[in-house]
Amino acid sequence: MPGTRPLVVLICLDFYELFQRVHAHLLSALQARSEICFAKTKSEALTYLTSTTRPNAVVVCDAAVSHPEYVDVLHHLVQYVQSGGTAVFAGAFSSFVRFWSLQSMFECAWGLPWRLGTYHSADYALNPRVKGLNIKELPKKYSMKAVTLAGVAPKALLYAEPRFLRKLSRGKDSSASKPTLEASVAFTKIGKGRLGYMGDVNGEVSTTAVVLAMCFHWSSHAPIAPGSGVLALPPRSVLIVSLEKAPFMDEQYEQLYRAVRRNAMLVEVQNEHAAIEALSATPPPSSVLVSDGAITHSKHSRLLDRLVDFARAGGRVVLGVHFSNTISPANGKPFFRKWGLNWDYGEYHRTTFQLNPRGVPPPLNEEALFPSMSAKAVHLRNVPVEDAVYLPASDARVQSHVFAATPITGSRAQQTPGAFTRVSAGYLGYIGDVNAEHESIRLTIEMLGVPINPGDLGPKTVITGMSFRPGGHREVSTSIEEEIPLPTWRAQIAQQTQVVQPRPRELEVTARSEQRARTRAEKQAHGDALKDEGNILFRREQWVEAAVKYHAAAFAVGPQPAYMTNLAAALLKLNLWEIADSAASRALVQEPTNVKALYRRALARKGLSRFAAAEADLQRLLQLDRSNQMARSELTAVRQAKAKECSYDWPGDESLKDNKNATAEEPLELEEESDSEDFKHMPNASPCKAYNHDGCPQGTNCRFRHGPDGKSVRDELGRNVCIYWLVGECRFGDDRCVYAHDKTYLPKHGWWTKTQRLNRICKEFEDAVLAAPRLGVSEKILAEALKPVPWRLDMWAYGGYAEAAMIQADRDAADKEAEEVFAQFRAAHPSSGPVGEDEREALAEEWPEDEDGDELSPWERDVDESGENYGGHTEADYHEMLMYGIKPWDADAMDDLEAIRRAMNNL
Repeated sequence: MPGTRPLVVLICLDFYELFQRVHAHLLSALQARSEICFAKTKSEALTYLTSTTRPNAVVVCDAAVSHPEYVDVLHHLVQYVQSGGTAVFAGAFSSFVRFWSLQSMFECAWGLPWRLGTYHSADYALNPRVKGLNIKELPKKYSMKAVTLAGVAPKALLYAEPRFLRKLSRGKDSSASKPTLEASVAFTKIGKGRLGYMGDVNGEVSTTAVVLAMCFHWSSHAPIAPGSGVLALPPRSVLIVSLEKAPFMDEQYEQLYRAVRRNAMLVEVQNEHAAIEALSATPPPSSVLVSDGAITHSKHSRLLDRLVDFARAGGRVVLGVHFSNTISPANGKPFFRKWGLNWDYGEYHRTTFQLNPRGVPPPLNEEALFPSMSAKAVHLRNVPVEDAVYLPASDARVQSHVFAATPITGSRAQQTPGAFTRVSAGYLGYIGDVNAEHESIRLTIEMLGVPINPGDLGPKTVITGMSFRPGGHREVSTSIEEEIPLPTWRAQIAQQTQVVQPRPRELEVTARSEQRARTRAEKQAHGDALKDEGNILFRREQWVEAAVKYHAAAFAVGPQPAYMTNLAAALLKLNLWEIADSAASRALVQEPTNVKALYRRALARKGLSRFAAAEADLQRLLQLDRSNQMARSELTAVRQAKAKECSYDWPGDESLKDNKNATAEEPLELEEESDSEDFKHMPNASPCKAYNHDGCPQGTNCRFRHGPDGKSVRDELGRNVCIYWLVGECRFGDDRCVYAHDKTYLPKHGWWTKTQRLNRICKEFEDAVLAAPRLGVSEKILAEALKPVPWRLDMWAYGGYAEAAMIQADRDAADKEAEEVFAQFRAAHPSSGPVGEDEREALAEEWPEDEDGDELSPWERDVDESGENYGGHTEADYHEMLMYGIKPWDADAMDDLEAIRRAMNNL
């Protein structure tokens, strides 16, 4: 019965079948003692690691979690262990982990100095001084072929060669800051949990007992979630239909985009097919914004019919942005008749307006709107007064530099720049403003039914002047216009009757803020200087040195987009595609519309043969900058490569083709790292309750943690606020929780305010649970799973670029040599089919001698080169061995393969 035995999750993302064959003894033993669940995909792994129903232990069966495409799986694995779980790297992990990946993973993700040791067979002995395990039932010594770890601390060393244990017994390396011991098996404490490593590559029987001991050590348990988890809220979703989108629309309406993205799911489409597909989705969008007048053209009549049906079924359709000034007045009346309305186009001028004295049309909230505004608008006439949102003010006059300021009276006073009415079960809205006035943007958002908070619109860039120089050069001057606060009725009354009181600890917040600002300015100057040094080195084509400078700048200030895009450029020059992808992706987290980051990430993904992902990035870029010829040329090249070459898609790449909208998800603000003693005070994994509530009198002498962790966010007072209380429900309550339960001093736009992103993650989790339900088990997503992956876990953050560049250069040289060999052979021996045995022999005969006088054919050279990656075998032999369950790393592997081949031939 589910839940009666401990749950052990086996993460097998690359070599599921190999693990089952080679490590069958371990699998059988685990099944006898626990409930086993395999995670064979990224989605399954994330679901098990982020569920409120947590495993007792996790066995990582191959090296995929060390690869960049699974960085979020690794992040949540670390969180799971830090909260009290147990993870063991075993199975095929040591056989397939790459040198660079292993070192960067242990250093960046786990904070451990573990690095790759040697690979050999030996007798390994048990260290009796290891902590945290019941070693009575473990073998005192056994033989294995293992990939060892160097840099393992004595208390974490479980099995090692006797010579290392003798060295340890004599007191050497027992207190070294950088231990030189090598371990075939290691086991250490991480936070509140435990991490194990098994280097055995052959699945020895004795290894099973060791792995079981690590999985079920004395203090092993399934970590208990601090709260009940989080459910996805039914999000509002907004569809923008831009059939003839103006190139300046994103810039002109940046406040509209920003506010909607912060509070709803936003998708923009630019053709009729995509619009109809979005309207037919399940569930359909909550509201639709039609941004231009192309919808009135006869060729789009099918889409118009769908929009009318959408509104009549209960949806909201708003005609705004550039709709009013891109529709022909003659098309106005026929268009509105489609909706069953008598509305028609009226006059076009600027004047002052006020909210309808009779009240705004329901369900609009007049407190979400400005009481008056001045706007240049295309008015509507024949609108019933109860459907008008704004009407000309009683003293309104035409505002013009050309025409006289005539009063607006009579029937002209009944025309409206904004109307909203019911259409069957839904609504239709119209905004006639042509200049993106602040007040009309508020009206658009309210018509869409999206509630927003102060500050959600943010600042706006306004063009204040333009001049033209000789040669046609244009100079534009701009200024920043801050968001205009909404003067709600309650706020107006409050301003008249009382003075707004500052927050209780405002002086403390101000002092901390001023200190942070000074420190930030110093860091910024240092970071910019490093970036400038990197730019000089880049121009000198010293790519590695430039990358090191950009990396240092990011660590000094934080991974700002300018540093990350420059770093990506340097890494691309070194052909370090995965690391360049990581750097560009980090830039896009903070600035999703960064054209340089999109272009450079596309180049990196093309280099990785991730053609679907590269294509999606370039299409997003061209939405932002249609005139970018480099991106357009690269998009053509990517599509050609996609048609001719084999793609290597990462998990989720295929879904990117459905999410190419550059404004689909808003940027995330990074949590700023502090230089304060409190931020760095982390003597252990247990948070200090006193510090997070009323202040800790012990200061730096406190034995508990003052710094941030995965279950909290930092506020302006330096306190750690509980994220379960913030986005879900904390089971400890206000008084018992070790974290603060107070939003007063939190940043306004932290990740917990990004409704669209939170709901996307929750929905993905719920879909994964429905796809593979566990009988009798209720699962919700952990609140900490919603916290963004820290940038220090990114692949670029590890550094080591010189070493990585050297490895990559060797690979590139080998690839180039192989290509030249085959090109020469094909030129001399044209063939339409694959290279056969006769061609191999011919190529071997024609190949010249090497420097030592020995003939090496390309096939022999291929064996030599592939031997480095395939244990001394050709790639074909290597995979054939795996198919038959033979361990390629065994000395007699080839003999076993030949015996099987002979047996197969005799059948």
